Amino acid sequence: MRTLAVMNQKGGTGKTTTSVTLATLIAQRGQRTLLVDFDPQGHAGLALAVPERRVNATIADVLNAPHDADTAHRARWTVRPNLTVIPSGPSLAALEAGAGALAQTSGRELRLRNWLETVREDFDVCLIDCSPAIGLLTFNALVASSAVLVPIETSYFALRGAERQVAMIDAVARRTGAEIETWVVPTMHTPGETPAERILSLLQHRYRNNVAPVPIRRDPSVGEAQTLGVPVHEHRPDCHASRDYQVLADWVLGRLPMLSDQPRSIEPVHGAVQGPMSRAQELAERARDMHANGSQRAETRFGVDPVRTGTITEIKAPEPEAAEASSNGSGFDDAGGAGAHRPGGTDERP
Repeated sequence: MRTLAVMNQKGGTGKTTTSVTLATLIAQRGQRTLLVDFDPQGHAGLALAVPERRVNATIADVLNAPHDADTAHRARWTVRPNLTVIPSGPSLAALEAGAGALAQTSGRELRLRNWLETVREDFDVCLIDCSPAIGLLTFNALVASSAVLVPIETSYFALRGAERQVAMIDAVARRTGAEIETWVVPTMHTPGETPAERILSLLQHRYRNNVAPVPIRRDPSVGEAQTLGVPVHEHRPDCHASRDYQVLADWVLGRLPMLSDQPRSIEPVHGAVQGPMSRAQELAERARDMHANGSQRAETRFGVDPVRTGTITEIKAPEPEAAEASSNGSGFDDAGGAGAHRPGGTDERP
């Protein structure tokens, strides 16, 4: 079973839409597909019309009792031929909180991967719709995956967030010993709009072969499909977004054979893990760290968790002068090139 996480710590980039649409299209192509809703908001299940009131077991229950076959069975929802969904809910956020059961568990960052190993013979492909945060859930998804698909809106703020996102993936990969491919899909693209075309060009230059061959065009049919609880290609098969996602599904399937379907040997991290940070908290921490001018404030704040301490340290914002000089004002350097972990070059700027 190949496992692909769909992740972006910035909300509103089309992450869940991409997860749900890809999972459905891959299932239609004959692959036994598992979609894990790993976001406490539970939108992936809602997008496939999983009846919330009838859900009596979620991914949180599965992680809390990984060896309970009955819980795992009750959490499964077969919503299409070849497509099974494990829904989520608010209890997932409580599970990863500082005092939550998952945070206090030995080998906590391995829990999702270890459970997926128990069902690997049942599925060919697993997609994980991740929460937009840096926390224990993020680490679990990264450790469980061989590749990460990052949806990036073709707008300036999303562009800046993309560098930070890929830097975070790279940092976690190094500190957990995981080997992760990073793929990028431009989303919510408006063809012919100069800023959007410029940013699309920058993404293609920076990520090279790791960027999807077509952007997902902005399309009102996506919102209409969400309200109906169906993927966009089932609602409007001939709309722009449907055609773009068909191309993306073929591109992803063409790359999946390159990924290992075997578990990796990963050392568990010791110590308690803090809960996820909101975007405001992350920026506040970063500002305090920069103001301290190299002090050990970040180490003190996150010292209980070496993985998270190092991750936050590695994705700090660069000094403005350095960023401007190295990126020519675009947020990207001119070297380009995409590797398995970071988006080109050897710099680790966010």
